[in-house]
Amino acid sequence: MLSPDRKRILSQNQNGEYALYPVDGGAALPAKGIQETDYLAGWSDDSRSVYVRPNRGGHVEMPVSVVDLTTGIRTAWKTVHPSQPALEVGGLRIAPNGAYAYNYYVVTSDLFIARGLVN
Repeated sequence: MLSPDRKRILSQNQNGEYALYPVDGGAALPAKGIQETDYLAGWSDDSRSVYVRPNRGGHVEMPVSVVDLTTGIRTAWKTVHPSQPALEVGGLRIAPNGAYAYNYYVVTSDLFIARGLVN
């Protein structure tokens, strides 16, 4: 993911660890605080932190945290959930200004009651 200031790229290295790669070249720096179970949802506008959520399926609520990649400090941001009952929520993307979008799945059904069908 390219940072909003377009100076760094956050990506996994050959060992599966996250690192920050300078666009202008140079040595990669470790990205602190990202856990193996995190899903990256986007950069924050300061280009120092990223929005993350647990990478798990089948859940209706998504707790989102902000991780400072320099210090590794994780701060709870908000819990994202749809305004109506849903089976699963996913595809979360967060813009640097905090605006977000996601999709969710619902199942609808109709119940019909028939009376007087037996003689």
